[in-house]
Amino acid sequence: MKTSKKTLGQSSNGHINMLACLVARRKKHVCLVLGALLAMSVAGCGGDNNTSENPDSASSSESESKNENVEIRFSWWGSEARNTATLEAIEAYESQNPGVTIVPEYTGYEGYQEKLYAQIAAGNTPDIFTSVTEWYSYLYDADAMADMTDAFDMSGHSDAYIEACSYEGKVYGVSTSLNGYGIVCNQTLADELGITLPAVTDTYTWDDLADIWIQAAEKSGGSCYGVMDPRYAGWAMEAFGYTYLSKEEPYMYSNEGLTIEADDVTQFIDYFDNLPEGTVMPADESFAVDPQMDAPVASGKVLMELESTGTFATMQSQTEDQLTLIPYPRGENGESANCARPGLIQNVASTSAHPEECFAFLDWFTNSEEAALILGTTRGVLPTEVQRQALLNNSEGVSREDQIVIDCLDVINKDENMHTFLPGPMGIDEARMNTFENVVSEAVFGYISSEEAGEKYIEEANKVLASYNN
Repeated sequence: MKTSKKTLGQSSNGHINMLACLVARRKKHVCLVLGALLAMSVAGCGGDNNTSENPDSASSSESESKNENVEIRFSWWGSEARNTATLEAIEAYESQNPGVTIVPEYTGYEGYQEKLYAQIAAGNTPDIFTSVTEWYSYLYDADAMADMTDAFDMSGHSDAYIEACSYEGKVYGVSTSLNGYGIVCNQTLADELGITLPAVTDTYTWDDLADIWIQAAEKSGGSCYGVMDPRYAGWAMEAFGYTYLSKEEPYMYSNEGLTIEADDVTQFIDYFDNLPEGTVMPADESFAVDPQMDAPVASGKVLMELESTGTFATMQSQTEDQLTLIPYPRGENGESANCARPGLIQNVASTSAHPEECFAFLDWFTNSEEAALILGTTRGVLPTEVQRQALLNNSEGVSREDQIVIDCLDVINKDENMHTFLPGPMGIDEARMNTFENVVSEAVFGYISSEEAGEKYIEEANKVLASYNN
């Protein structure tokens, strides 16, 4: 039976529940419920029992399949703009393929993962569904994904992103958007303070950025901080490890287990503790805020905020200040933090009665200029050069926000030292995010030392992985 994680509020040290609340508000990954995990294990041993399909369809001849109306269920999450654009794209595809009907299933992100796992457990998986790399270990264990190796032409897709959509040597998905680590900066605030920000193509280190953060606190007279405290985030630890600590790939984990060491966590905590007072936004504020709703960089509370490139447009929409976006810093010897991490992945269900029709749709969805002009950047930066150029060449052009993200990702994706983003073993999403945040929070709020936090994180993360994999 799987074990659930222990929050700060439930710890043996009797930590106050307020800290648990602050931590909970920053959760970006959904922990698996016991029933879904047990059901997934059963589903992984079952056959094709997708209740949305005609039970006779699997035995139909190829000629009969071409003459019947093929129905494909397609599920995703997203904003109203993404939903509207996707529905328009579906309508366009159906008009060109009158024998195919695509049934949309869309919702917000909250609850999507649990619903998908429940559908898999019930043998009712949508023919095409949306995922992210971190879910691959679960989906693979449940035998939920169809093999997409050589299913259609992916030559226009980056090899690094194809690899990030693969598992155990086979391609199980196709990226529909590019993503990367980025630092959102308030250009208007920097201009007011007389601070020069790095350009998107500049090379700089963590210490270079720290000098800018210190300037912001000093020149503003304490009215703003240099940076929002990023220590709640496992992905910030990963970037710090690759660059400041010069760690080699894979880091913080491989597909077999942890590669991070206790002292890495200690150094990450200490780096920000050792900056002058007022440089880093206090943890009780940083860990509680939701940047998707109230980004401190948008309100001018901080000069910089470490996030992903995919958050930029949302942050810019919160303010009239001009925000900019730059890649993460490099190490002293040029070490890179850039990873080929797909923003969204489309998978085909292993139980689908119509995999070929699903592959044909995804070919059009990710390769055609027509789809690009309909979808725009509602799923993020488009995955293929053909689609990106189609959008850039469009007479209506792209928005300032989209151009900034495209420019930043162009720098990131041309990095010859880009790292592969690995799915990791089952439970790594919880260990990398929730467990990391809980343990580091104890150190940041002064309940344990940074050295104790390093040792405790390795111990707790390994317990999480063991609970999912034993």
